[in-house]
Amino acid sequence: METLKFMTDIDSPKEFSRIKSMLDRFSEIKEWELDFDSIYNLLVVKAINLKSSVIADALSALGYNATLLYEE
Repeated sequence: METLKFMTDIDSPKEFSRIKSMLDRFSEIKEWELDFDSIYNLLVVKAINLKSSVIADALSALGYNATLLYEE
């Protein structure tokens, strides 16, 4: 399982439901969280065989920016 960590411009918990409905569509995602306490508004995604570009593109379609910081 990979852990993908993204810096995002998702800056409000109010946006959580939009993000949740989009991320829940991916069966490859096993777990994810948004950390609003981080200066990066960190999105951490634990998934199996999912490219970071897929997440970044999906968030972009919703109007958000996501930049991969690193992958474990």
